[in-house]
Amino acid sequence: MKSSEKYGIGKDKLPEKCLKHIEKHLIKTERLANLLNNVINTTPDLIFVKDQELRTILCNQMYARAVSKEPEEMYGRTDIENGWDPELVRGNPAKGIRGFENDDLEALAGKTIRNSHDPANINGEIRIFDTRKMPLKDDSGKIIGVLGIARDITEIKLAEKLIRESEGRYRSLFNHSLDGIVVAEIKNRKFVAANPAICGMLEYTQEEVMRLGVQDIHPPDQLADVIKQFESLATGKFSLAADIPVMRKDGTVFLADIHSCKLNYDGKDCLLGVFRDITEHRQLEDTRLKLQKLESLGILAGGIAHDFNNLLGGVYGYIEVAARYSKDERVSAYLDKAMLSINRAKSLTNQLVTFATGGAPVRKATPLSPFIEDVTKFSLIGSNVTCSFDIPSDAWHCNIDKEQVSQVLSNIIINSRQAMPNGGTVLVSAANIYLKDNEIGSLTEGEYVKISIRDNGVGISKEMLKKIFDPFFTTKQTGTGLGLAVSYSVIKKHDGWIDVESEPGKGTVFNIYLPASKEIPTNASSKTDSEQKGAGTILILDDQEEMCDSLRELLGCFGYSAVCVKDGRDAVKFFIEETKAQRPLTAIILDLTIPNGMGGKETVTEIRKMDSKVPVFVSSGYYADPVIADPQAYGFTASLKKPFAIKELIRLIEGS
Repeated sequence: MKSSEKYGIGKDKLPEKCLKHIEKHLIKTERLANLLNNVINTTPDLIFVKDQELRTILCNQMYARAVSKEPEEMYGRTDIENGWDPELVRGNPAKGIRGFENDDLEALAGKTIRNSHDPANINGEIRIFDTRKMPLKDDSGKIIGVLGIARDITEIKLAEKLIRESEGRYRSLFNHSLDGIVVAEIKNRKFVAANPAICGMLEYTQEEVMRLGVQDIHPPDQLADVIKQFESLATGKFSLAADIPVMRKDGTVFLADIHSCKLNYDGKDCLLGVFRDITEHRQLEDTRLKLQKLESLGILAGGIAHDFNNLLGGVYGYIEVAARYSKDERVSAYLDKAMLSINRAKSLTNQLVTFATGGAPVRKATPLSPFIEDVTKFSLIGSNVTCSFDIPSDAWHCNIDKEQVSQVLSNIIINSRQAMPNGGTVLVSAANIYLKDNEIGSLTEGEYVKISIRDNGVGISKEMLKKIFDPFFTTKQTGTGLGLAVSYSVIKKHDGWIDVESEPGKGTVFNIYLPASKEIPTNASSKTDSEQKGAGTILILDDQEEMCDSLRELLGCFGYSAVCVKDGRDAVKFFIEETKAQRPLTAIILDLTIPNGMGGKETVTEIRKMDSKVPVFVSSGYYADPVIADPQAYGFTASLKKPFAIKELIRLIEGS
């Protein structure tokens, strides 16, 4: 059929020439219509036209397929009749659904409507469309329907959602990170972003940080090196700058490791830096190294103390022998002074071991006077500081390790002396008190002696007071920061408490609380030569010839005979022989450590297998060993610290 006949134009109505001309234009128009139809039906958008009753009068294939229909099946029907979800058609404000009809009615009213979040149920799946609706007009301008075009943007919306969620997650990480994060433009090194953590580290507000740059947060004298590090990081060759000094607003400096990466931020080449404050980590590392050194010092101190006290033991013994045989009062007086000097040397070596290792205390009931007075006066020798005392005559005794508590008192008094460079007075007082549970620190209920050491020096700030007992904390250029830490440890091991009160410019008072002891201190006096009634054999294990020689001589003065051996195996052998011969030993003295031989600990184990009652005393020049602090736990009767006086040994023998 010709195009003219298709549109009802016959030959009999128009001239042939006109018919051909019309037919030519109709063919062209038909081709354009077909082309337009193909375009409309191949576009991925949904295109539709509705009349004034909102019935579909024209649509493309995509629109019809959305409800599994052909376009011809859609014509003359409303959206609901065509299978669209009624809720999506009519709308549901509670769910944020505007509804197809509402937009259609506004378009019929002459408005052009855009709904960029228009949900539609497409073959059972909710898809999101960007829909535009506009009034359809005839040639006279009258609105005759609605023209709609809807584009499926579900994937775009999903991508936008993922981007928002991703940005939200990264923003949350950025804002809540404990590490400081800052973004700096590489070109001018100015900050373009900063998280709250870096603001807190630098002690600036967010607004202040955004006005700063790299050059503003590092010490000026180290800025050149920092800039070099920044430039190296900006090349991307490195991602970590370690131990970088960072300057706070108040000028104080902390160390940070800075991890970095390059990024494009708002179209600018930038460097993102993650700052981790490593100051505490470095302090812990320094403390660990110091503790390692201290451990090495402890080993060295133990060796020195052992050897030195062993040597002192021989010297002490020979002086005692000389004093017993001397008839010259002047010589005897000098020998007594020599013994006092040796006792001080013994105390110093004990302090060295306690300082380095904090050995367990060997506690004995001790009167605090004149013990406190002697330590105080000795600690102030050569200074311009005087001392006064307020110690009642009825002050309770305390069960203490004299050498260790002496070190505590000495540490505090030396601190007081240093706090008064222009001179002053140290007041030392003691008082008997009764405490309830946890009334002072963690002390349990009971009787205590409170020792107070007060000075009128420069005082200590509140910030310093919080750290004063911390290991390695010191305000002195030459201090170790261990004196008060060791003092705290010693008092705790004595089941006591130590605290401090101070204000700048008003002096300082240290308070020490020690449990009172009902035990009566051992009488230091010994029997005179005329009273001695000792008899029997005493076995001595010691590798020092001087020690054996002096002990043999001194024990002889008290009626005992001494047999010395240099190895624990020989001691066990001698003990077995004497036992078989029914010659029981009066006592045994075992040196704890025998180089390249069996020491006292192993020897007493063998002896106790055969005899549980014979008195066995352990002696050592190294006091930090737990055997010295608790000899009974290892099978010994008691312990002796070298150098020891013969009277001390005789008391143990006669009391066992």
